Amino acid sequence: MSAARAMIGRFTVEREAGSGGMGTIFRARDAETGALVALKLIRELRREEQIRFQREGRALAAVRHPGIVRYVDHGVTADGEAYLAMEWLDGEDLRARLTHVGLTVGETVTLGRRVAEALVTLHAEGLVHRDLKPGNLFLVGGEVSDVRIIDFGLVRGNDVTADLTRSGIAVGTPAYMSPEQARGLRDVDPRSDLFSLGCVMFKCLTGRAPFVEHRQAFENVVDLVEPHGEIDVSSTGEGSGARKLCQPGVREHNSRQRKLCRFGTADQTHHKHCWQQRSQEQQAI
Repeated sequence: MSAARAMIGRFTVEREAGSGGMGTIFRARDAETGALVALKLIRELRREEQIRFQREGRALAAVRHPGIVRYVDHGVTADGEAYLAMEWLDGEDLRARLTHVGLTVGETVTLGRRVAEALVTLHAEGLVHRDLKPGNLFLVGGEVSDVRIIDFGLVRGNDVTADLTRSGIAVGTPAYMSPEQARGLRDVDPRSDLFSLGCVMFKCLTGRAPFVEHRQAFENVVDLVEPHGEIDVSSTGEGSGARKLCQPGVREHNSRQRKLCRFGTADQTHHKHCWQQRSQEQQAI
């Protein structure tokens, strides 16, 4: 970025922090508050992408929870580039953590409870994340107890008519998406996020996702994933506890119909209670 481009909205860019296919994330400073922010800048968006990006900003602005990255601002520059500012987080994402060490049963329960409680807040606003995975869970300071849900690029509201995803087109990450999401159904509800959380917890305990991804057509992923056999957690030294926690973490119902995560429940009023009960069970192990 040139010196002439050092300001984006009210934010002073300090350095590039990362980039991807759709744009770049910068470390920047808020001129109003002096606080550091992560500034997501998206270039050359098609109309649908512009709408999706604005939706991400509105979704983040609508939720407040310590387990969800905090919204700061969003808008469009004079050059027509969309930007989204969020709180700056130091640490690593769960994907990076799991590349060199797994989580214990206790750490997995702590992470799962925190994310589940954040999802209750998100779902209460009529929003579904649709891309819950290790790469979108950030451990602030490297602490599992301070995990934040990030990247709301695929978030969906409860207004199905406004959804940009065409029926039959799957969006998300195959290893962690629910069957109905993989089928490209438009009426994906909060249970899909719970299924994904169960898959993430499986990965934390076993070192692998519960389904094998095949290198074939993305839209057929629901027919191509294969469940692993019995969970082997003997190497963790906490085998019996892990089995009680997650086996079977994911199971098929009526020949590849809705797969249910043992941790999840369709009744959101019991969601937090279930995690507290699971934690108590773990303490008794």
